[in-house]
Amino acid sequence: MADGDRSPPAYFFTDAELNNILLEFMRLKGLRARLGGVPMPHKEYPITFSVCSGLVTVRLGDLLLARTSRAVIVSEAGRSDVIYIPRLNVRMAHMQRSEKLTTCPHKGAASYYSLMTDKMLVPDIAWSYENPYPAISRIAHYLAFDPKKVEIEMSDLPAGDADSEAFNPRP
Repeated sequence: MADGDRSPPAYFFTDAELNNILLEFMRLKGLRARLGGVPMPHKEYPITFSVCSGLVTVRLGDLLLARTSRAVIVSEAGRSDVIYIPRLNVRMAHMQRSEKLTTCPHKGAASYYSLMTDKMLVPDIAWSYENPYPAISRIAHYLAFDPKKVEIEMSDLPAGDADSEAFNPRP
């Protein structure tokens, strides 16, 4: 055979060899999951969602930041509940994405937003999981506000068309 006629060697595996390769791959994938490579909520770390009945309003002083009847409450093992608000019901004109990024092993990467107005700057006032892990994709288009930086009010009153105020807030 001439040097120019070289073909790569062919590999043939028996069914038993292919099965062993597949088992090794699955073992390595499981190891990766235990090391944090495939993080998800699980029975040892449950994450649950509940729809907030009524109205949620977020303010900083007199400034209305969000108002919705479609908030979602996220409960995680060993943590305080967090209220997530649909982005459509947040006054995003006052929000600017900051450079801060964090990673949660159970939800994914979080992007942070700062409040910017003519009169004030409040860094990292809210965060969002824009591309969360599939198990918590429910909050993909939602923002959560830092309760230490804003006032979050929950009302049991029926919200009616309260969501529209965030789109056309009063001056």
